Amino acid sequence: MKRERISESQTVDELISLLDVIPEPFRAAICLDVASGLRLGELLGLKWEDVDFGRNLIHIKHSIVKQRIGPPKP
Repeated sequence: MKRERISESQTVDELISLLDVIPEPFRAAICLDVASGLRLGELLGLKWEDVDFGRNLIHIKHSIVKQRIGPPKP
């Protein structure tokens, strides 16, 4: 399936304005997504055991697409 349009990026000021009005835990999820570049399904598929705080790593093991949990895209 081909994209019909190119997605737009937000400016830093737009992102800060957005984060000011979004409540937790959604704000934390958006911050993680912006900082990491995860796909939405990868972000939704994260579990605490996927995060290695000692080595500062996130292991992408699952993805949620259309309410189904599966492996992430390669």
